[in-house]
Amino acid sequence: HKLKIERTVAQFVSSLRMASKPDFAADSDDDEFEIDITKDPTYADLTPILQDDGPNPVVAIRYNEDFVNVHNYFRAIIHRNELSARALKLTEKVIRLNAANYTAWQYRRECIFKLEYDLHKELRFSKEIAKNSPKNYQLWWHRRILIEAVNKKASTTTSSSSANTNDDDEQKTAQATTDNDNNSSIKYAYDLQQEKELLHEILKGDAKNYHAWSHYHWLLRTYKLYDGELEYLEKRLLTYDVRNNSAWNHRHFVVKQTTGFNRIEILQREIEFCRAKIKTLATNHAVWYYYTQIVCKYLKDMCRDDSNNTSSWSEQRDEQMKWVQSIIDKQPYAPRVYLFYVDLLTDKECATEDNINQAKQCLTLLAEKVDRIRHNYYKYLIQELDKQTVSH
Repeated sequence: HKLKIERTVAQFVSSLRMASKPDFAADSDDDEFEIDITKDPTYADLTPILQDDGPNPVVAIRYNEDFVNVHNYFRAIIHRNELSARALKLTEKVIRLNAANYTAWQYRRECIFKLEYDLHKELRFSKEIAKNSPKNYQLWWHRRILIEAVNKKASTTTSSSSANTNDDDEQKTAQATTDNDNNSSIKYAYDLQQEKELLHEILKGDAKNYHAWSHYHWLLRTYKLYDGELEYLEKRLLTYDVRNNSAWNHRHFVVKQTTGFNRIEILQREIEFCRAKIKTLATNHAVWYYYTQIVCKYLKDMCRDDSNNTSSWSEQRDEQMKWVQSIIDKQPYAPRVYLFYVDLLTDKECATEDNINQAKQCLTLLAEKVDRIRHNYYKYLIQELDKQTVSH
């Protein structure tokens, strides 16, 4: 039974590799990847270096034969510190077997820059890897370095109106990108809009991919590509999943990097946007985290600033509490509604004894009826409020 499972897994892995071969080997001859590396004359002069797990490995991993052979030769070529065309090909073999192999990506970059390999070809190669292995930190870091290198190289040469163009989407001449800080137009050798489109495709498949988000934020922040981001959030990400914390975090990132949260019209826009989402689904924790930050941090700070022509925090707080009460009336079983109400009631600048008592009632309701699974947590919050009352 165990051998049957192993054969099934091996066949499945093999089918995946064969299916992905045209994508991964973007600029390679398919026949090269069919040759057993131990019989490939390209590597005949190398002496394979076996993996050293010690004399008595606790948990020996049963790699397949191809995996073992390729990595034995990879260790041999690293030992020689050889940066060559065949070393570059070998890194591709390793990456095809394990796309998260950090050493393979690092050594591949050393080969690329040593050989002055076509970076646009490498962008195409890594793009296909991204589509097949998107939750891969090494891959996104690799693309970041490539994009920086391509654009840095282009920035050191003068632009020519007669520059050759290519039909391939990865080799299009760059579109003008406007720098939000100095309003100057900068032309890049790599069309950064293509990178955004790739990331949109990846995030459509998994909108909570941390490594893709990290790369996305680097791209936007580095090249000031914020145009259309709020629309992308509203019409796509939050339409697909309004509970997606990553999408709400992205909204905060975009607003903070562009307009900031220090203008009342921006805060009112965000408040109205959040309220529309809450009205539809008050049990959505993600929007409440964002809304709480907008109101209890940014709006409160603005009210403290005398230079802003806004009403006092006390007045804003009263308006917020009235609105929350209207949500509770319509959706009384949404825990985060009560917790936000408790935050307002217990505000250190405005809270009265009656407010504290109301907050205790809300927490008791949460503990005993609305959210009983967190009963002990709410009782703890009540005890903390009692301590505050005694200290005052």
